[in-house]
Amino acid sequence: VYVAAKQDGLVIVDVTRPQAPQIYAKVTFDGQLNDAEDVIVGSTNASLFAYVADGRNGMKVIQLTSPASQPNFYGFSPAPMPELVAWARTPSPALAMSKGLDRDRAVDDHGRVGLVVLADVVHKGGHHDSRAVARTTARV
Repeated sequence: VYVAAKQDGLVIVDVTRPQAPQIYAKVTFDGQLNDAEDVIVGSTNASLFAYVADGRNGMKVIQLTSPASQPNFYGFSPAPMPELVAWARTPSPALAMSKGLDRDRAVDDHGRVGLVVLADVVHKGGHHDSRAVARTTARV
């Protein structure tokens, strides 16, 4: 389970035993993810991504699993290895992420370093911004 935990960033909770959940990891990327308000998780091809509304910091895209970082990751539930791959400033604090449509994707630009993110960020007052385009810090 992935939890947006404000200053604690993204908290990954192991619920293998639901009666005794345990924190698997707290991810802040050395303080870069420090106002997490909401998280939506989605998959693209063979990778799992977390789209985080990071409050005053805008939107963050975290790659949780990938064939490149986890060569033996095939199976039911590979262990997440979070990597901050993209972010975008938003005009006002990003407070929530809405679930995307099946056509919405995080895609790489034909192997070049350039990530396009189609997302709907909800701001204070209910304003939606679906123009959020993030820049890449690593290959997807």
